[in-house]
Amino acid sequence: AWLRAELRLIDHGVGEAGGRPVRRYEAILPDDPGKGYFCARLLLAVDRELELPVHASIYGWDGNLVGDYAYADLRVNPGLAPQEFEPTNPAYQFPRWRLTLSR
Repeated sequence: AWLRAELRLIDHGVGEAGGRPVRRYEAILPDDPGKGYFCARLLLAVDRELELPVHASIYGWDGNLVGDYAYADLRVNPGLAPQEFEPTNPAYQFPRWRLTLSR
């Protein structure tokens, strides 16, 4: 949308979300679902320190809210050990069975 000059981006300045300082943006896309964009309007809050999105409200072409996502108590680079990514880690209590798909 940006490359096609079909995106209107509004900077709503600084604010707060979840007790964190953020910069708020609004993205307005073409009022035509046939263009292939996932929404008509997006409100986004970006954490000013972490430079990560922490809140997003997504609106459809009828103006209704279709999604609202927020991240609280976000910790980046928490120092996870390799076993944290192992599905066999007993702390996760994943089921012992596995599904196998065939063609």
